[in-house]
Amino acid sequence: MKDNLPDFLCIGVQRGATTWLHQCLAEHPEVFVPKNRKEIEFFSKYRDSGVEWYRSHFTPISSNHIRAKGELTPAYLHEADFAFMHGVVPDVKLLVILREPISRAISAYELLSDSFPGESFEETAVYTRYFIDMSLYHERLKKLLGIYPREQLLVMTYDEVCRDSRLVFQTVCDFIGVDSGFCPPSLGRRVNQVVFPNLQKAVGQTGAKWIGSFVRSNRFLETFVRDLGGRKTNPSFLGSKGFRNKLADLFDADVESVGKLLDMDLIAWRRAIERFR
Repeated sequence: MKDNLPDFLCIGVQRGATTWLHQCLAEHPEVFVPKNRKEIEFFSKYRDSGVEWYRSHFTPISSNHIRAKGELTPAYLHEADFAFMHGVVPDVKLLVILREPISRAISAYELLSDSFPGESFEETAVYTRYFIDMSLYHERLKKLLGIYPREQLLVMTYDEVCRDSRLVFQTVCDFIGVDSGFCPPSLGRRVNQVVFPNLQKAVGQTGAKWIGSFVRSNRFLETFVRDLGGRKTNPSFLGSKGFRNKLADLFDADVESVGKLLDMDLIAWRRAIERFR
């Protein structure tokens, strides 16, 4: 471990299971992550706070058993100053969970949909490209790999987390150098999932988060609540066919470039994008 600076950083992506990963790592006895603040955002928003401020987040109560310290700020992939990051933590191990861009963008839109009442995804995109830009990966990954060597970057996908969360967690543990045999209680849980945005926000404000957990634990009830809430994944809410085609072209070109850059087979993503048209 390094002098109260992180040994690993998870840099993305938003709506890509980073909350799940943070919870699992927080439960690992050999890992320290800030428990009360998942996203430190030092390399994106708070660099002016200084390195000593950043260090202060990585002082565990007891460090005898800790083998790796880190933090998870999923906006880093798109917002971090990579050159500055390298100057502070040149040997840090970087983790990123990429998600198929259409589903990631829609998930982010759904999470914040109460901020855009009655507006389609296309209407929202007229005045903010946030949901779209955060689903474009190639240029930022290319810039990152121009600064950090490829062997310091572990790339996983959201699909892999959904298919075999245990294997993904074991891979992460091996990469950061901690016991990969540990099975955290949260391994099989789905966290920070959007079911009914307005309801989730309301119960969150009352502190009754168990309601959302109960809904998610019952597949029939979850489906009922989604239908009741008018889940915004039908074509009329996503936008016009012209908009969907334009967006599909944009994402497909980016995914093709990401596949070449990382030597990854992303044909399933490209098929998902084609179905979006």
